[in-house]
Amino acid sequence: LSIACRENSEADEERREAGLRFESIELLGHSGNPAAVPALIEFLDDPEEKVRQLAAVALSRVGSRAAGFFRYGILLGLKTRMVSRGYLR
Repeated sequence: LSIACRENSEADEERREAGLRFESIELLGHSGNPAAVPALIEFLDDPEEKVRQLAAVALSRVGSRAAGFFRYGILLGLKTRMVSRGYLR
């Protein structure tokens, strides 16, 4: 029983942490602030697939709100990084 409780507790903690990362990504993505890009890129390495997916969507939001050359550079860099990690082909 003790082991099962510990496992449930660890799973609950992981869900809470993933929820916090989700909320952070949402806020950063909706901010439209190009300064959020480095933090969002870091979330592409998250162990949770849904967190990685949300980070990619948030990056596209920030990229679409950023100024011309900056947006192009970020999206080009993002695409290169996503291809190298196998997210895109």
